[in-house]
Amino acid sequence: MRLLHTSDWHIGIKLGTYDYLPSQREFAGWLVDTVKSEAIDVVLVAGDIFDKAIPSSDAVDLVDELFINLIWSGVAVVVISGNHDSAERLNFCSKAMENAGLYIRTEQQNLRDIGEPIQIKKNGESVSIIPIPYLDPQRVIDIGEAERSHGGLIAEVLKTRVNEVADPSKTVVMSHAFVAGGAVSDSERKISIGGTSRVAIETYKSFGYVALGHLHRPQTINGLNLFYSGSPLQYSFSEEHQKSVRVIDIGENVQSRVIDVPVGPTVITLTDSLENLISDAKYKYAENYLVRAKLTNTSYQINAYDRLSSRFVNLLELLYIATESGSEFLGSTSELRRLSHDEIVDQYINAVHAEVITPELERFIKQSVQSVVAGIKQ
Repeated sequence: MRLLHTSDWHIGIKLGTYDYLPSQREFAGWLVDTVKSEAIDVVLVAGDIFDKAIPSSDAVDLVDELFINLIWSGVAVVVISGNHDSAERLNFCSKAMENAGLYIRTEQQNLRDIGEPIQIKKNGESVSIIPIPYLDPQRVIDIGEAERSHGGLIAEVLKTRVNEVADPSKTVVMSHAFVAGGAVSDSERKISIGGTSRVAIETYKSFGYVALGHLHRPQTINGLNLFYSGSPLQYSFSEEHQKSVRVIDIGENVQSRVIDVPVGPTVITLTDSLENLISDAKYKYAENYLVRAKLTNTSYQINAYDRLSSRFVNLLELLYIATESGSEFLGSTSELRRLSHDEIVDQYINAVHAEVITPELERFIKQSVQSVVAGIKQ
């Protein structure tokens, strides 16, 4: 059996003012073509399908179209929810979709309902997959004897499910988690709810391949059988690395390899004086990149953002670096300066707490922010 491991699509995400949806549509087309050219049997999507719990209609349409095109390509698709997804929304009609080959598994209130192995058969071969979505220790109510932590819940699920597969060494586990030893990026939302953010690598030791989601950098954990495919596109300025998916071959043994993703924008951080960034030919290569500029000028430059964006059409962030007494000070003049306090609060609530903040609580937060700001100005 040949499987493809991808994760952290974050459909609908933006970096500053840059909308990734056209690039995500380009990735979707590339993914379908790759599934066909590589003769993939199963596609694994290890969480964070959407960037927000309540995605836009355009984001939903793109994911719907991608799932349909993958299924029409003849592959089975196994999806788990991540910490950015709404488990309830992603789970809608999931049982009905299995008849078409789309298996969606999301967080449940009872731990016994999580991680039931999926067996996929094709051309006389089969593979067992244990799908473990992101588990919030405060939302999974009935946990039996498990420790109420992220790692504790995952360990309890696997302790039970390992006995339900024929051969754990050839079984794939899907898990959206922060595994100890993983390297982080700026665009990942912290998942430390419940007191424990990291999951011990020993939790997954019995299994042939562990398809991880959450961390955006593609990586192998401690040289073991634990792999992050990483996000398919560069979603922050800390992601100046090649994006990829992994192809897994399960036969007499389990082997995997990386396929680079050739589409999507490139992020870059440029550090120099305003004058050099505007005029120096050596920066021509970055004119169409997503740019963060760090100015070395020791004084504020009039109209710097507009002047620089005339060359770099996707200038998304502008910082000043002033060196004083051997320390580096960063003063931001990014898009946040253009927003009101209420707009900043709205963006944060929509991105992080869209489902739990009531209108009354939102008004209280905004009033509190205004009171603090007024106190600072006095």
